[in-house]
Amino acid sequence: MYLLYFLWFGIPCLFILLLIFTKLEMWSGKKHAFHPKDLISQIIFLGIAGILGYLIDKHLLPGVLPTLEAIGIPSWFSRVAAYPVILFLLSMVYGPSKIIRIENRRR
Repeated sequence: MYLLYFLWFGIPCLFILLLIFTKLEMWSGKKHAFHPKDLISQIIFLGIAGILGYLIDKHLLPGVLPTLEAIGIPSWFSRVAAYPVILFLLSMVYGPSKIIRIENRRR
């Protein structure tokens, strides 16, 4: 169970480290591979998903687990499947990313 919490909150932490690395590249004058604005929105999205996953695991699943086990779904599966379901539902609420348009260059 604690491994799941580590993964749910570790992924946004990795994005925070990537954001710090990108900012250091910007300050040093090198071309950065990632845009900080995109990383910040991903950190917020994954952080909200991690918090919702934790809250659902602590407060909602204990009441629902006996029902799920009665129909044959093991408790470990419902805990592991909670985060991908939360990510999917949040992505449906948040919507798709902006369309990147590539304009023709004049030669």
